[in-house]
Amino acid sequence: MDEAARVRLQIRAVITVYRAEMSRLKAWQPSGETSEEYAKSLRTRCIDILDAARALLDGSAPWHPDVIAELEQARAEIRTGD
Repeated sequence: MDEAARVRLQIRAVITVYRAEMSRLKAWQPSGETSEEYAKSLRTRCIDILDAARALLDGSAPWHPDVIAELEQARAEIRTGD
């Protein structure tokens, strides 16, 4: 697997886990405070993973801009909580 494919796979994995955990949280329906704490923790961890992947991309490879755009889209989805 080349580096571009690895980063794209990582992005997809983070988004998939985020969506699944948020769906599980909605179905679980814990108290408001517990729900918000869990969601905040999940968002923070997902953003940390995406930021770490972004830090490895310096823009020198031809595929970097495309992957950086995918990273930003993923971060936007997670930040908005959708």
